[in-house]
Amino acid sequence: MKYKSMIPGLIKLLLTGLLLLNSIGVGAHGLKINTAQVNIRNDNHMIVRIRYDLMHFLHQLNQEKPLPLAFLANMSDQQLEQQFERIKAAFRDNLSIRLNNKPLQSMQFRFNSLPRFRAKIREQFMQQTRQQAMQKNGQNKQQKKSQTHSHDDQQQTFHMVNVDGFLPANHSNGNLAIDFPLELGEIMVTYSKPVSQTLKADANTIRYRQVIH
Repeated sequence: MKYKSMIPGLIKLLLTGLLLLNSIGVGAHGLKINTAQVNIRNDNHMIVRIRYDLMHFLHQLNQEKPLPLAFLANMSDQQLEQQFERIKAAFRDNLSIRLNNKPLQSMQFRFNSLPRFRAKIREQFMQQTRQQAMQKNGQNKQQKKSQTHSHDDQQQTFHMVNVDGFLPANHSNGNLAIDFPLELGEIMVTYSKPVSQTLKADANTIRYRQVIH
């Protein structure tokens, strides 16, 4: 069986996860949903920051033959890179940005590195190991009551991809349409267009003024 060689490493990961039981649990609070932040800068530069559930995305890509998290955590670099490339292809092939039906110009996808991708998989595996052990020990209620969670904890099961490019010439306003990969599932999108000002000092102060609507 092709996974047989993974068993020694898998056992090591399981033991490591159990040793972490006394550490602070992974945060159950915070925003646990896919998000996309759409920003326009300097009137024509668009940046879309997508935060997505890594394991959900992988499971959607491998519906015919889902890969258990434990095996993903112990895959070789070559095997894991194949999964990472599938995620990249899904975004590149299925994400489109159009303004007034004109595509974004010079669109670039910026993904994290393979080591970061592997780290996220292993973090998720450790989290799962801790949760399962806590449930067996009847400690899951205590974990839910914990109110101390770091930012990294809240981001642990999520990965990032940034997309940027330039609005079509002579199309700074109009109807913006973004198609996301279906593998994302539910996603919350926010839009902003920051306004920048250069402030000069007068005799007494440097004051910023803005009307809030």
